[in-house]
Amino acid sequence: DVVTDLATSGWQLFPRAPTLADVILARSREPWVSLGLEGAEVASMRLGSIAILMGYPGAGKSTLAAALLREHATLHGPAVYFSLELDADELAARIVGMVAGRSWTDVLRGQVDVDYMRHALPARLVILDGVSAADKIDAVVDNVRAEHGDRPVLVAVDYIQLASGMGTELRQQIAAVAEALRLAAKRLRIVMLGVSQTSRGTGNALRRGELMGAETTTAGAESSAIERAAYITLAIGEASAPDDQGKQSVLVHVGKARFGGGDMALPMFYEGRTGRWTVAAAAVPAKDAKEAREAGKGDVARRTMIAAAEASEKPMSKTALRAASKTSREIADPALEQAIEDGALVKVGRGSYAPYWTPGRVATQPTRSWHDQD
Repeated sequence: DVVTDLATSGWQLFPRAPTLADVILARSREPWVSLGLEGAEVASMRLGSIAILMGYPGAGKSTLAAALLREHATLHGPAVYFSLELDADELAARIVGMVAGRSWTDVLRGQVDVDYMRHALPARLVILDGVSAADKIDAVVDNVRAEHGDRPVLVAVDYIQLASGMGTELRQQIAAVAEALRLAAKRLRIVMLGVSQTSRGTGNALRRGELMGAETTTAGAESSAIERAAYITLAIGEASAPDDQGKQSVLVHVGKARFGGGDMALPMFYEGRTGRWTVAAAAVPAKDAKEAREAGKGDVARRTMIAAAEASEKPMSKTALRAASKTSREIADPALEQAIEDGALVKVGRGSYAPYWTPGRVATQPTRSWHDQD
């Protein structure tokens, strides 16, 4: 029978589960890799893991990946950046710009001292470009290990959709690339960072702040294969308008996290001109970030409606005030009721459909009996 066949064919030679305790103990001595910026940790990963960083076009995903690799090369061990989109010198210029506080066009035009550039680019950072660069992962990792010993290695592939894959359809190609990167991370005992474009729909939703935390896990283009491969997913979300210095507040979402800490939102700052990323505060549960965002939008809607009423030459209906807020009814209605409750808007007239105005505007109309109108 089947049991006898297995026994006589060496089934007893297969390892039993208790032997995995020794594997766990042996691997427990391996270092974990901290992905961080200026000493602030973004994620922590076991060797053999892969993180996926997703973002819509222009979100700054390549510069964030470059910043994470520069930090690793400076503080922890070798880092290898396979740039499949930018030329190697262009990515290096982006890194120099982050450190120098200059735009990468300034760097590319030779407006930063060459010795400063050499200082800004860590010796343990390797940058390779071209769409076939990712095929060299094994050889490059072997090379940096020969030079730097047993230091943990961090490798980035930017971006997955440009890497060569097997299959005639894009979905098959991306699935092949994601699986190849996952297997390379395990085989080489490195941490892999795969940069991924988002699909058009999820990219717009991220940009608008409609996806947060665990909702962002499937944001990558052809995301099912990417999600399966990832130990951690990071997604760049909604950004504020730039301030006078060009700095924006950005939420970076931790969606999937096999080792814990998922469904979180990490407040960060991004300076588009220089490409510099910094951590603004500790990560918070995505639920809390969403509630804070909705509360903030409601406050903006409330102030917008009050300002519109104050500027209006006549009282405004609720419909007109909602339209002035330029938000959904779910946000505008509570904001309007709050403004009425606070006395910032007052009803002008006695009927159910009487319009609203600010107390200041009512006070400036002593010759008209707005209060007597239905």
